Amino acid sequence: MQKLIILISNNLYLELIISFRLMWFISVVFKILMPKTAFTWIRSFLLKFHYFNISTFNSMQPIWTIFIIVLTVESLLFVFINTKNRLFIYINFFVLLFFLFISILAYVMEIPGSCGCFGALIVWQNDLYKILFNLILTGGAFYLVYNHKK
Repeated sequence: MQKLIILISNNLYLELIISFRLMWFISVVFKILMPKTAFTWIRSFLLKFHYFNISTFNSMQPIWTIFIIVLTVESLLFVFINTKNRLFIYINFFVLLFFLFISILAYVMEIPGSCGCFGALIVWQNDLYKILFNLILTGGAFYLVYNHKK
């Protein structure tokens, strides 16, 4: 019985790693192919803070900077998250925790529209779905952190 539990645990661990790699890959590819949704949402998010104003976005530099940082982190996670790389398993967890925080903040601040997390492939009709999705992903990432083989 104990061997069966270990086998199931190992399979779940590997399936989660594969799922996260696939998710990061899809996210990066569709953000690159359809960036307009992400640009629009990032702009709406930044405009909710009084520090930013409309003239700040004439050059689109803050939006491009955030977009490139997100793409870089997601690409690194896609390439380097595996069963042996403990650092990227922890980075995966904290990135998803950050995205969960941003989703909750966007819900509280009533920022309209889909976040463009997967380009225009997945358009969130409701912020609660996005929060639920991020909660599930964060739970899976926590499982990876907790069960990582030392």
